[in-house]
Formats: sequence, C-alpha cells, structure tokens
Amino acid sequence: MAESKIPSLKKEIRRQIRTLRAELLKPESIGRKEIMDANIRNQVLALLTGLRAETELPATVYLYASFGGEVDTFGLMDVLWQQGFSVALPRVAGERMDFYLVRGQKDLVRGFREILEPAGHCEKADCPQAVVITPGTAFTREGDRMGYGGGFYDRFFSEEPEHKRVAVCYPFQIFPVLPTEEHDKRMDVVLTGEQENG
Repeated sequence: MAESKIPSLKKEIRRQIRTLRAELLKPESIGRKEIMDANIRNQVLALLTGLRAETELPATVYLYASFGGEVDTFGLMDVLWQQGFSVALPRVAGERMDFYLVRGQKDLVRGFREILEPAGHCEKADCPQAVVITPGTAFTREGDRMGYGGGFYDRFFSEEPEHKRVAVCYPFQIFPVLPTEEHDKRMDVVLTGEQENG
C-alpha cells in the first residue's frame, strides 16, 4: 500500500467506526450493546481462566476505562475485582502512557481527553507479563490493530514487549486488511464476542 494513502485511509476508517459506535449509544441500541459487551466480557474471562490453568498467569490485568461507545470495561473491572485480580489502568502524561493499580471506581478521575484514569495517589503497576486488554479503532482477525492516532499503546508495547496483547472490539470493527505501518504492534488475540473467535 502506498504510504501517501495511509493517513487518509486511517482517517476514513476512524470516521466510519466513530459513527457506528455512536449508533450503539442511541436508546434503541443500548440493549444490543449490552448483549455484545456481555459476550465479550465472558470471552475475556474464559481466556483469563484458560491462561490461569495453563500458565503462572499474573494476578494483575491491565485494562482501560471505556468511553465513547467502546466495548464496556467497567462491568469487566467489577468481575475481575470479585475474582481476586488486581486491575491497572493507563494514565497519560505527555507522550507516555503508564499503568497504575486501581482498587475501585472511586480511584478514577478525568484525565487525557476527559477519559477516566487512575488518580494521583494510585501506585504504579509493575507486572511486565500481565495480560493487556487493548482498545482500538479497527482490527483484522490476524491481529493487526489500528489505534486512535496517538501511538500510546504502540510505544508502551515497544517498551514492555512481554505482555500478552488481547484486543476487544465489536464485529463491525473487524476489517479484512488495514493500512498498518511498521510501528503498529500486532495483537495476540482479538475478541469480538462472536462464537468463532472464542
């Protein structure tokens, strides 16, 4: 793919996905969104249970605070806390993104782009092999990811490459191919809540 076309293609895909996710926030679509979120949450929990059985899975999961029609992560957070996992969420400072432990939603404050992030008193997470539940604009089934354009996750995964990268998205965010670039990090698993991805 010609490099000169990549930015405009990414811009168009981001616009398309923003529109589709906004549709999910309309009152008539909330029920459908909740069902899809529950299916994805169940897949994440099944994956973590399987990894726990196979390996020495760290007791910390790196997650994100969902916003703007993304796959809901607040229900997942609650279940992870109930199951004894520690949960770490990202905080952005300049070009950096680091993860901090949160023990409840009371630990979250508005931060970068008004997204909820760990408050100043939260302890920095140090678990280089934790599973990272990763958001994004679009993905391929093979694990290619297109983010939001800030490069925060790509830089984070370059610095901490040992994490298992698990993307969560809705089926309409899956594309046959994406205009990826050399710095774009691939996902190990992409979960959409559909049976064939389970």
